[in-house]
This record gives sequence, C-alpha cells and structure tokens, in this order.
Amino acid sequence: MKRYCTLFILSLISHVASAQDKPGKISGAVFNENQKQLEAVTVQLINPKNNKLVKTEITNKTGVFEFEKVAAGKYTVKISMVGFENFTSATVEITAAAALVEVPAITLKTQAKSLTGITVESKRPFIEQKLDRTIVNVDASPSNAGATAMEVLEKSPNISVDNNGNISLKGKQGVIVMMDGKQTYLSPSDLANILKNMPASVIDQIEIMT
Repeated sequence: MKRYCTLFILSLISHVASAQDKPGKISGAVFNENQKQLEAVTVQLINPKNNKLVKTEITNKTGVFEFEKVAAGKYTVKISMVGFENFTSATVEITAAAALVEVPAITLKTQAKSLTGITVESKRPFIEQKLDRTIVNVDASPSNAGATAMEVLEKSPNISVDNNGNISLKGKQGVIVMMDGKQTYLSPSDLANILKNMPASVIDQIEIMT
C-alpha cells in the first residue's frame, strides 16, 4: 500500500520580508453576472507556450486575486468555480518596464443546466478553502504528475520560494514546515533539498495555515 504524507505550512508573526527576486505582479477581480464579488474562486496562472501551470491563487472576500513575484514573460489567467463556466483571459505580459499588470474585471457566466442523466463521482478539488486553512489536494491536478514537492509548493496559494529555496507565506519568512504533524527542524537549505528530491506522488495534501 502506498504511503501518503501531509505537508503543513504554518506562518509565524514575522516582519522579515522575503527577497524580491522576481519583480512582476498580476492582479484582477472576479464577479458574477450580477456584479457581486466572488470569493474563493480558483485562479491559475498559465504559461501559454506550453500550457503549464505556474501558480495558483484564490480570490479573497472582495473577489480580488494577486500573483506576486512573477518572472518576466507572457501569461494567461484561467478561472474556475463550481456552477460557473471556465474563463481564460487574453495574454498579458510582465516586462521590466511594465511589472505591474491588472487584468480587466472578469465576469463569470452561470453554467447552463442540462440534466440528461445522473453520474456520481468522488473527486476532490485541487484547492479547498477552509475557515482556518487552505488545502491543496496534490493528486487532483494532472500538472503535478512527475513533479517534486518543491514544485507543487511553488504553485500553491500564498507560497513563494526564492532562488535559494527559502519558503515564505504571504511574503513573510519564518514559516514552519511539518510532515504528518511533526516539525522538520531542518535548516532552510536542508529542507529545500529534501523537498526538491521528494516526489509529489507521495504527498496527499498540503495544508497552508497562518
């Protein structure tokens, strides 16, 4: 039987900001057809060249999403939420001269209801927003196949990883990484090496808490 582990990423109160090794920021807001802000919408940043997932975020209470520390390049934004049609934005570009990009307001259309039969499936969403934490169900995203634990972390909401492998949560260092509820007590470099060599396939969930 394959053994799965759960990574817990916890942030302590800290005023030390992580290194800004990537200058770009992409932001926007999501609404329904009645122009009401939509909270907890899954927003994915995609590299259009290879359709590869770069980063995932979720909208806050005002429907706003932000991708920070984005490397220069071209991207599209993909929006998905149960009960609404998927949305993919036009291509946007981060450059040295235009590092801050705001995607025009996004309105999701209600998904048309068509009942031709009933199929019951048990499938977990990639991102689950709870009251006290965000849960990433690793095996729910096909893009995680063949990836490492560090690569999955880099795509996870509110998580940033700098060029040295230092992990920050919401722009703050001093995070605690636990595996199956046990603190790792490793130096940042040792922890980075372990996560870079750990297959994503052995991780069931990543729970992110502040």
